[in-house]
Amino acid sequence: MIPRVVVLKVVPVDDGEKRDNDTGYCHGMNVENDIGVFLPFYGLETFGIGKEFSDAQWRSIVRQLVVRGFLTIDHSRYGALQLTENSRELLRGEVTLQLREDPVKPKSRPNLKAGRRKIEVELEDEPLLEALRALRKSISDEENIPPYVVFHDVTLAELIEQRPSSLAELLDITGVGQAKLQKYGQRILDVLQTF
Repeated sequence: MIPRVVVLKVVPVDDGEKRDNDTGYCHGMNVENDIGVFLPFYGLETFGIGKEFSDAQWRSIVRQLVVRGFLTIDHSRYGALQLTENSRELLRGEVTLQLREDPVKPKSRPNLKAGRRKIEVELEDEPLLEALRALRKSISDEENIPPYVVFHDVTLAELIEQRPSSLAELLDITGVGQAKLQKYGQRILDVLQTF
C-alpha cells in the first residue's frame, strides 16, 4: 500500500517545483516552497495519507522505490521525483512490494557534563592512578595542552596493569610512541617505581 501511496503522490505534485517538501506532503504538513509561498496540496486526495510514518521512514521508502526503478530523480528539475514505466504496474495494484524497514536509531545526545570516565582499577592501585593523573596534569600544564593529549585514560589503566619497568617495555603500552617515550618515559618510570 505505502509504495503505491508514494507513487500516487508523485502524480499530482509532478509540477517541476524544487522538492524539499515531499515527505511533508505525505505527512499532511503545510509546506512552503523555496520562496516562502505555501503550496496548495491540502486539497489533493493523497495529501497527508501517510501521517503515521516519520520523515526518515518516508525518505527510506522513496529511496527504495528509486532503487527498484519505480521512481527516478530528475536533476534538471531540482531533484523532482518522476514516475517510470514500472510504476504503472504499481499504480494498478498489479505488483506487491516488500520494503525493508530501517532500524530506528535511538535519539541520544552525549552527556557533555559527564566528566571523565571512571577507570576500573583495583582498590590498592588507586594511589598509583592518582599519581599518574597528577603527572599527566603536571605535563599538560607545563606544555599548555589538555591532559588527554599527554595520555588517555586507557594508557593510564594499561600502565597500571602492565607496570613496565624499562623504556623498552613502555613502548608496548597503548598511546606511548617514540616521541612520548623520549619526552615523558623516564618520568613515568619514576612514578611507577615508587609504587
